[in-house]
Amino acid sequence: MGMVPGQGSQMIDTKHLRSFCVLAETLHFGRAAERLNLSQPPLSRQIAALETELGIALFKRSSRSVALTAGGTQLHADAKAILSLLEQACKNATAAERGQIGALRIGFTSCAAYNVVPGIVRSYSAAFPNVHFTIREQLPEDLSTHVIEGKIDAAIMFPPENAQALNSRTVYTEPLCAALPKGHSLAHKRQIAIAELEDTPFVIAPRSAAPSLYDAIIGHCQASGFTPQVRLETNLQQTILNLVAESVGVALVPSSMKKARLNGAVFLSIQDAPVVHQVVAWAKRDINPCLHGFLNLLDPGSHTNTYSQTPRLGGGSSRAAAPPPQPPIRAAYRRFASRCTRRDRACRQHRRCPTYVDLHGSPASPRSARD
Repeated sequence: MGMVPGQGSQMIDTKHLRSFCVLAETLHFGRAAERLNLSQPPLSRQIAALETELGIALFKRSSRSVALTAGGTQLHADAKAILSLLEQACKNATAAERGQIGALRIGFTSCAAYNVVPGIVRSYSAAFPNVHFTIREQLPEDLSTHVIEGKIDAAIMFPPENAQALNSRTVYTEPLCAALPKGHSLAHKRQIAIAELEDTPFVIAPRSAAPSLYDAIIGHCQASGFTPQVRLETNLQQTILNLVAESVGVALVPSSMKKARLNGAVFLSIQDAPVVHQVVAWAKRDINPCLHGFLNLLDPGSHTNTYSQTPRLGGGSSRAAAPPPQPPIRAAYRRFASRCTRRDRACRQHRRCPTYVDLHGSPASPRSARD
């Protein structure tokens, strides 16, 4: 039972306002009582109580008709607006608690822009169109601090060192590859051993920017018997590739950076390549309700988890364990399309399903989907 302010210190029962609005629309006590599932006496008492509270007559009554007074006409217009606003306020409160409206701020590294970010942005925007969704590319060393300080709600990043202050979950795993200037003596090869770069200067992200990436690069070189000659350190992977293209040095970068398609740089696979991870990290304190939906889309088993993959590593005689084979097309489609946010007819007929494209790399034809 809701209450709204009336004259003096008393509150008006919203049930009385609803009854008044029904009577104002029907101008008939019998029909109004029927719509309200009441008998006429309780309805008459509610109207009388409302008139007493306001100190005015709301209806002109006669033995043959009921009509609104000037005050009743004004109250009818205002009461409808009040009740509509109250109903919307209740819906908004529920939606906000469920993360269906509100605001969500996500930070990410430049590397994540080439793997996780595009897909999850598309999926979240489609699933939660009423959330004000903001994404910010930031320096790697700033992301953890900004999450802890509440400047952003979550970050897609390399695993942070200050993990005790954050929750995190791996969302993408990939091998490193070698980025070389186009004119490098090894640029014609498809795969190299890291020891072949022993005498070549490196461009690398400093450890303060991405500890896990830095450790993977230095550790892999040291395991092959040398410590890389670091000519230059810079924070952003895109900047590293630009410097490689200008023959400043070579670099080991996540394989998804191949999508940068930079003129002047070539990418080679590495034997026994180390892997690096992208994680989504968020504060351990109570979180923004909108973040629940974002994290659920990244959960194992949801269609967006097709971004969380471990590509085949290295080559030659020494390889990391290959990933398990993909399920048959039909089973894979059924598994992922069951969670697809597009529930339209075309999607069900396998003509063009976004989740299928994410999984297999091209739209499904009706024939191939049945095979």
